[in-house]
Amino acid sequence: MFIMFPEDHHYFDITMLLLLVLVLTIAIVLSKIQNRKLQKMNKNLSDLRQELEEKNKMLEEVATRDKLTGIKNRNYFDQRLYDEMAKMDRYGGDLTLIFFDLDHFKNVNDRYGHDIGDEVLVAIAKHVDGLMRKSDLFARWGGEEFVVLLQNTDVEGAKEAAEKIRKEVEAIKHPGVGQVTVSLGVAQRHLEEDREKWFKRADAALYKAKAEGRNRVCTGESFEDEAMLDIKWLPSYISGHSEIDKQHQMLLKIGSSIINATLKDKPIEVLIEQMDQLIEHVQYHFAYEEEVLFEIGYEGYSKHVIIHGNLIKKAEILRNKLAIGRIDPIEAFDYFVKDIIINHMIREDSKFFNRLKV
Repeated sequence: MFIMFPEDHHYFDITMLLLLVLVLTIAIVLSKIQNRKLQKMNKNLSDLRQELEEKNKMLEEVATRDKLTGIKNRNYFDQRLYDEMAKMDRYGGDLTLIFFDLDHFKNVNDRYGHDIGDEVLVAIAKHVDGLMRKSDLFARWGGEEFVVLLQNTDVEGAKEAAEKIRKEVEAIKHPGVGQVTVSLGVAQRHLEEDREKWFKRADAALYKAKAEGRNRVCTGESFEDEAMLDIKWLPSYISGHSEIDKQHQMLLKIGSSIINATLKDKPIEVLIEQMDQLIEHVQYHFAYEEEVLFEIGYEGYSKHVIIHGNLIKKAEILRNKLAIGRIDPIEAFDYFVKDIIINHMIREDSKFFNRLKV
């Protein structure tokens, strides 16, 4: 029979104690290692969250900023616009739009190239952005057109802001291009007015600014106002022939009425009647003008007759579009302002003004 001596009990206890200490030590070491791993994992997760937040902000910036100019884009503007409209309808306050675009910008692109045109757009956007208050929203609407949303600003305050933009842009000297101007339309929103009507008034104001000679600020009144857009008779339109001038004035009057009617969504019958009146007047005027040019022996007579024919055809195309639906206000505006006034009256008719002494 094996008998344990007291000394053996002592050694056993020491051994067990050492083993317990070793186990505890290993457990502590493993716990510290585990804690370090957890801390490292938590740090990695924190870094990943931060990186994800930064990426999301970056993606949001990319999604809401115009790629060329760096200012806010149209999508972001529309998102903010409805929020501000809802806030106005609930709490009151003033909300006003400024639409503006660069005058004759197509000429810049055609003459100097689109790269130079882009440089001009970037320079103007950067300059105008520097004029904005923190509460203002400035965005590129598309092409050479921009929009500004002014909070807590009535139409008079917006006109002052628009005039400041106009003067600042006019003062910029672009390398190789020189001076570029802008036309601006201003419209204050009425309480609970829908987006479409409000924007049409701003568009109409911009059209008016262009029709009156560009590089100016105009306001968009209520659609109930009859004289919403009036293409004014300017001294540069005077030909020196009293009858031709009278016919030109009538042409501008008819053009203004058609543009206004399309903007106000007048009945189709009214628009067709106005277009018929236009075509009748244009045909009469062109025939009379051709007779005068033939009598004075104008050297550009044949070319002028062809131009007249093309303008009549274009008027008839607009009339046909009315028969199947409705013409866009921009189409009407382009026809009267661009084709009739700028390209024809100013560029073509002015070539024979010095020959008329009646």
